[in-house]
Amino acid sequence: SVDDSKTKDVSVLSPPTATSQERIMFSKYCIQPVRIKSLLMSRVLEGYRARRYGHTSQDSDKVSIHFTLRLAECDVVLHYEVSFVSSPWHIPTVGNAHIKLELSGENTDFIQIVKKMFMSNRVAEMVQQGKRIPAASMAAAEQICKLLRWIRKEDYLDSYLCLPGWGDVDHMSPGS
Repeated sequence: SVDDSKTKDVSVLSPPTATSQERIMFSKYCIQPVRIKSLLMSRVLEGYRARRYGHTSQDSDKVSIHFTLRLAECDVVLHYEVSFVSSPWHIPTVGNAHIKLELSGENTDFIQIVKKMFMSNRVAEMVQQGKRIPAASMAAAEQICKLLRWIRKEDYLDSYLCLPGWGDVDHMSPGS
């Protein structure tokens, strides 16, 4: 868990839309081994903004980071939280990561449709609570589900590519 005295809130970097809304969890998973630099750079290059980061005062090998990505066309915010612990058997930037994917937004009915589609791994029914869901909403929900699945696959691929011992060698030096 993160000590508040070592947590930095960087909400000034992101719009304030995601702070007060309820977040609905879509996926939680652990990957190891993984290079934290690779995970962080992937998220930053994809447009995510850091909302909060910190580390525990007792353990310098643990860090947690909360990223957000605003999906303006759907009026939702994707939350990507990673808690990283470096491995004692590798360099400090290699370890295991616990990742949580969540969505928040004003339209909780839409988020529930996305969750239903994501959990069933197929297109949800076109009717929810007796109301027909517009095709545009269904298409947007399907796109968000694809994005969430892609993020998870990308993270697992990052872990797969992190070969044990790879980080111990400077692969950019002459002769390697």
